[in-house]
Parts: sequence; C-alpha cells; structure tokens
Amino acid sequence: MTKITNQIGKNVTLRGTAGNAKGGAVIQLPDNRVIYIEGLSGWDDEFSGKEVIVTGNLREKKLIPDPYISPDGGISQGAIGTQIVLENASWKKA
Repeated sequence: MTKITNQIGKNVTLRGTAGNAKGGAVIQLPDNRVIYIEGLSGWDDEFSGKEVIVTGNLREKKLIPDPYISPDGGISQGAIGTQIVLENASWKKA
C-alpha cells in the first residue's frame, strides 16, 4: 500500500485486472488495491475482467461523494475519504 501512495503526483504505469465499481471503472492491483480510472464510467466487455496495463497521472482525491444520512435515518451510498485515481489514462490489454 505504501508503494503506490509514494507514487501520487507522478505519471505511472500499473498492471491489474479491469473491473467496474459503482464509482466507475477501476483496476485491481495484485495487492488488491483498487485504483479508479477518471472519466471512464465502466469497462466494456473487451477489457472487463481481463488483465490490463494502464498509464496515467496518479492522484489522491475525492471522486465518490460521502454518504448522506437523511433526517429520517435513510443512508445514501457513498465513500468516506479520498480515492486513488488515474487521470488522463490510457490502457491496453496485458
């Protein structure tokens, strides 16, 4: 986990499995860390579930809104904190 956070702010190339999450397209790294692909709502069948190589600028930022608790106690979906995101990403099959 520390290794990837040391790369924040840099242009990186990562290898992992393409997947779709409620917050958008992700790659899951071999250490199970999830990295979001900014601007990509989901992988198509050509990439989803397959190993990919993704290059982009690694950032830590708020991508997914925090959950909201309504006055009547209903809780919306969301994620507390920030996410690790690849900006301006390009990808190919591994």
